[in-house]
Amino acid sequence: MEGMSAAALERVITAMAGPDARPRPDQITAVEALAEYRRRVLVVQATGWGKSAVYWAATAALRAAGGGPTLVVSPLLALMRDQIAAAGRAGLRAATVNSTNVDDWDEVLTEMGAGRLDVLLISPERLSNPAFAPQFGAMTRNTQGLIEAAAGDLPRARRYHEEAMRIAIGSRDAPVVAMCLVGVADLVLREGDPERAAYLLGGADAVRGSTDRTVHDAADVEREARAALGDAGFEAAYCRGSDVIVANALEAAGL
Repeated sequence: MEGMSAAALERVITAMAGPDARPRPDQITAVEALAEYRRRVLVVQATGWGKSAVYWAATAALRAAGGGPTLVVSPLLALMRDQIAAAGRAGLRAATVNSTNVDDWDEVLTEMGAGRLDVLLISPERLSNPAFAPQFGAMTRNTQGLIEAAAGDLPRARRYHEEAMRIAIGSRDAPVVAMCLVGVADLVLREGDPERAAYLLGGADAVRGSTDRTVHDAADVEREARAALGDAGFEAAYCRGSDVIVANALEAAGL
């Protein structure tokens, strides 16, 4: 995907701000980190700096490479409308689910599931309601668990990961369950159990049906677990995870 990020950003900036506009260096860095290295990125900038251009350019690059849609959490309805219009100017198909368009939710989510949407904008309160597209709630809690673990609060991280796993299993969405298993693998590795981390990576790949190391959490866990166990030890533990399925994923996670 190298070079696609800069090209996507150029196109987005031109569409949003005119032919004379040029990307900022930090915009390029952010889009490359998101689209080429699949890293988490925190951008804190003043209004008008061009944060939306980062969202849309990263989305365009990822979609061109076969990636899924982007989820944008937006707190204001007026801002959502502006962002949908901006995404459209950038050549992206965007829609929203919020308290004012409840009758449209099924259609919007169907369009997203069919791959016909590039961007879905939702309000923050939607993520706190497990009854609404529970996959989003599971992903949010999994991310919260990763953040707390990285900050050193492992008991709090464990609570988030347990909640994420329960919601993910309830959704029966295998890729989301797999993602949450990787989150638990990160946790147990930090707790000092690389063998269980390797087992959970194997379980995540079994549930997903394929190996995915494009997300850096899984790649980082594998690298550290291999270093601790050696290649043979890692492979043995990893292979034990091949029997994990959605139905027994919570038990396998040990939460």
